[in-house]
Amino acid sequence: MMSCMPTTGRRATTRPWLLPQERWVHRLLERVLARRAAEPPNPQRLAFQQNYGPKGEVFLQAVMADALFGVILIVGGIFLDILSGDKGIPAKTGNWLTAVGILLALIGMVRAIQSARAGKAFRAGRPPVRPGQRLL
Repeated sequence: MMSCMPTTGRRATTRPWLLPQERWVHRLLERVLARRAAEPPNPQRLAFQQNYGPKGEVFLQAVMADALFGVILIVGGIFLDILSGDKGIPAKTGNWLTAVGILLALIGMVRAIQSARAGKAFRAGRPPVRPGQRLL
């Protein structure tokens, strides 16, 4: 459906559909990585790129974004629930924040599976590369 539809203006390329917080973190990390592009990649970074490819990297960034925002919402919801004394609208808001945080954590697990599958597809049958291992 919306998962990996071809983008307009590009031939046969697809991009993953990301949630808003995942796009924010992806854009932020793109800027950070663009600054580091002038430096040669270290062995760990090179092995990661060889194992997961560009799509796997995007999905892993999405996992981190979902985990970050999920934890913030869960902690905020529990904090609000404790402060409200489990009564009234603040308690219900805390419960909803906790539920949304748990939902984000579940979405993060799905993104982790997508990242692993994207890496497996990128390697196309090759075994995973370990840091420091000679590349073929």
